[in-house]
Amino acid sequence: MIQHIGAAILAGGQSSRMHTSKADLYYEGNSFLRRTLRTIPPYPETLLSVRDSDDFADLGIPTVPDLIPDCGPAGGIYSILSACQSDWMVILSCDMPLLKRELIEYLTAFVSSDYDACVMKDRSGRVHPLCAVYAKSCLPVFQKALESKTYKLQTILDHLRVKYVPLEFSAFADSMLSNVNTPEEYRALPRRPVIVAVCGKKNSGKTTLLESILPYLCREGLQIAAIKHDGHDFVPDVPGTDSYRLRQAGAHAVGIFSSRQCLSYSYAEGTTFETLIEQFQKHDLILLEGGKTTDYPKIEIVRKEISLSPLPNITNRIAICTDLPLKGQNVPLLPVNNPKSVAAFLLSYVEKCRAEDFHTF
Repeated sequence: MIQHIGAAILAGGQSSRMHTSKADLYYEGNSFLRRTLRTIPPYPETLLSVRDSDDFADLGIPTVPDLIPDCGPAGGIYSILSACQSDWMVILSCDMPLLKRELIEYLTAFVSSDYDACVMKDRSGRVHPLCAVYAKSCLPVFQKALESKTYKLQTILDHLRVKYVPLEFSAFADSMLSNVNTPEEYRALPRRPVIVAVCGKKNSGKTTLLESILPYLCREGLQIAAIKHDGHDFVPDVPGTDSYRLRQAGAHAVGIFSSRQCLSYSYAEGTTFETLIEQFQKHDLILLEGGKTTDYPKIEIVRKEISLSPLPNITNRIAICTDLPLKGQNVPLLPVNNPKSVAAFLLSYVEKCRAEDFHTF
């Protein structure tokens, strides 16, 4: 029997130890909540557990307010299982910024009618009930627990058939399950590159802009990686070179290096921005050429000879680079023909993201 799986993020916690909403904390250019949303596989159903129905309404994700207030995560799970249409729901807390989609896919591979829940367990033996999959059929158990004022998740799990999924036999790091509960834990997060997508309509001059701002950024000592999306197939090497001949002869991947530089390429289906971003983690800034449908922070180019207005439905826009007197925009307008000004904005943005945090504790 096919088991229909959905997902939900618990974002209605009081964050008492953090003293501010954990869902709104920023890491690598995105809020914790947006990062978690981006991590979830494309399930038919995604819900957001909140304290109030108006919370996070701007995300366009269906929200589920607590049916029984002040019951902690158990109350959030109960409300989600009451509202969902899926047979199973992946339940995630919003405070795991190092979580990867592959771990969620690994977890859901254990879903079976033999269990009521599949719950991650790290190498220390700690159980993570907020990185788990619960069957909708668990609903009566949660309801009974809340009615008896039993809010501890481990106690509720004792009344379910649980498959504990250990990280011990996987390649996933325990840090993926780390919860950020205090300012100290937030500050201790590994800081990775700032990522910004430079997007716009076709022929708006994305490469030209990147080419013009890179020298200014490099003069500030930044290590920068640039990633370009090509909508067409491309030739990754110069015909006639030794490396090209080796690829043509049948090598699945080719690498060439000298004492100062190296180049490698391979043929891989399904490559995404994320695939390449993982290879550039030692850089300060990663600039994506394109990426308008991603959730990464974006600078959009609007040139008058190409378009008279910004693209609709662009999320996480941090600036518009334009030669038009656009009105009513809630982000900075940068002069598209002044690369020094654009570079200064990016440098300021990188410094902001490098700051200890975006909140005062």
